[in-house]
Amino acid sequence: MDNNLLPQLTVFTTCKPFVGEIAAMQRNAIYSWQALGLKIVLIGNDLGTAKVAAETGAVHIADVLSTPGGIPLVSSLFGTAQQNTDTAFLAYLNSDIILLPNFIEALTPLLLSPEPNANLLLSARRINIPLSELIVNQQPDWQRELDKRCSDFGSWDYPNAVDLFLFNRDLYRDIPDFAIGRMQWDNWLIWSARQAGAKVIDASLDFALIHPVHGYAIHSQGWQEITQGADSQMNRKLAKNQLLELESGSTHLLEHGELIPNDAQNRKKIANTCKPSPTKELLGTLKYLSVNTHRVNQSVTHQPRNLQQAIDTIRTLLYRHKEFVPQKIDSLASEEEFDQCITRSLDYMETRGLDAALHALQSLVAKPLLELLKQVERSGRPIVIWGAGQLGIRLKALLNRHQLVVSGFVDTDPNKKGLKIECVPVLAKSWKELMPLMSAKPYVLIGSMYFSEIEKQLKQHGLSPNEDYSG
Repeated sequence: MDNNLLPQLTVFTTCKPFVGEIAAMQRNAIYSWQALGLKIVLIGNDLGTAKVAAETGAVHIADVLSTPGGIPLVSSLFGTAQQNTDTAFLAYLNSDIILLPNFIEALTPLLLSPEPNANLLLSARRINIPLSELIVNQQPDWQRELDKRCSDFGSWDYPNAVDLFLFNRDLYRDIPDFAIGRMQWDNWLIWSARQAGAKVIDASLDFALIHPVHGYAIHSQGWQEITQGADSQMNRKLAKNQLLELESGSTHLLEHGELIPNDAQNRKKIANTCKPSPTKELLGTLKYLSVNTHRVNQSVTHQPRNLQQAIDTIRTLLYRHKEFVPQKIDSLASEEEFDQCITRSLDYMETRGLDAALHALQSLVAKPLLELLKQVERSGRPIVIWGAGQLGIRLKALLNRHQLVVSGFVDTDPNKKGLKIECVPVLAKSWKELMPLMSAKPYVLIGSMYFSEIEKQLKQHGLSPNEDYSG
């Protein structure tokens, strides 16, 4: 490995609290950066950050500006890194991204001979693998184990998932106050680089980022908080729809250390090389979560399983497969029920196909909601879905599979009123408009990405969570 690159590059990140499976995931990532000899800066003061900085020799900077909800600002993170380093290049990495030696090998020719005064932004796509135990630096052949897990279980993610921003230190000087880890800040950074005339490089043909599959239970409202919370709403306003994904925003690809244009022919090449395989990802994760050792690849070593974290991981996979996932994080599943469901889903993948396996998992995750709705139906109250878009349609499909009847949809889009969605009418665009049409007080299921806004409206009409609505 050519270490001449190392004095030119500093990696920086901010960490979540080092608790549960997230602790092992973040340690794997930061230990892998340390193993490459990279300069590391950890920004923020969440639980365990100072300790891991001391363990790895990283620079620790505790102070960072945050949103009212305590989420670090992208502007503060990038500004702090620029003010406290002197390397020609900086790289922001999400704190759970593992790097392997091909990262250095791929970048050395490019970064050691940069064009004078040229702006550059480089990223790469990630491979998702099941990994919640500490593995990096824990055994001599940990890199081989990661390679094997990628081969056996890994799946390329879609190019809208951006976890690496490697840039010349002068590229970003005026970043809006985005909340890190929420919506659209990453796509804005790609757009901004293009506006600055930078070469935007997708290096996925030469190396991949390794990303552990995980859930979002560490956040108080789970995935809903990431996509719909106040900080995400703020990010959307700041972004002003000035967004580019890596696939469409890249000007160049990196192949064998050389830049090639991101033209139609090369886009086809990278699409074939980095083609996502959600089925492989799901199968690998199910095998990893299984306690039936004869079903598990022998390379996988298990730590004691946290049931809620395991269920939360399943929720994430369902979401990625575009299946409806209830907003409520907790589940009534016991260890025995969970193991039976995993075994059944593995069997279904072999005998009935992917959809059958997904629906078995969905039934487990949605169990509290389904039991509640059966009680609602027995009480004689009609069930309506608020949201006649894709999420509402997925919710209706879940209810249909469990013989629950949907009486109608509500949608604020006036053009949808009167339409039939999956043979069910869109009855109204508001609660006030809906009530005169119903023989009894309806029970509302929120099937929309605008959960928080809809919930606010329902509460204004005196409706109570669980008693009158859920989702």
